[in-house]
Amino acid sequence: MKIYLAGKVRKNCWRHDVVPALRGAIQPPGNGDCRAGAGHDGVIALPPGFTFPVMPNAIFGAHDYVGPFFVSDDHGCFHGQDTHGMACTEARELVGVCLAAVMRADLVFAWVDALDCYGTVTELGFARGHGKEIVVAGPERYRDMWFLYAMADRTNFRGTDPAVALRHAIDTAGRREVDSRPAGRFDD
Repeated sequence: MKIYLAGKVRKNCWRHDVVPALRGAIQPPGNGDCRAGAGHDGVIALPPGFTFPVMPNAIFGAHDYVGPFFVSDDHGCFHGQDTHGMACTEARELVGVCLAAVMRADLVFAWVDALDCYGTVTELGFARGHGKEIVVAGPERYRDMWFLYAMADRTNFRGTDPAVALRHAIDTAGRREVDSRPAGRFDD
């Protein structure tokens, strides 16, 4: 199965636990120095036609990782305000690359652990519009995310470990479960 892991991008985020080879999959220019090769505005440009690679069997040794990817830098230069882990001269370039990766996915898994995961909300809306299977999980159910949860095929708020929630999502892939709680109730 090809899997896209949506969720807030942070330095050393949970994706590194799920996809051990993710660190270093995409390197900044200048032999790992995030400041080398950047333009005058401090950002790098994506090469023309750039797409995220597919990492075969990168998730639990059995499933392909299709994105997102971010520049690997232990300095944290690409994980600042509004950089989203891959500083680009054009945000549209990065959006296109991410949405192309969503299109390659069989499953879009989102770990939602913050209310300000604006890119994730957009990715899931795009995924829903293209008939992708969506699972949303997180450490808690946020009342303000009700619309996002309603777009998902399944939700899971029973734990704080994204890897465990992802394993469950994979094990139940293909099942479209309807939330049986009464409308307006958002407690697990």
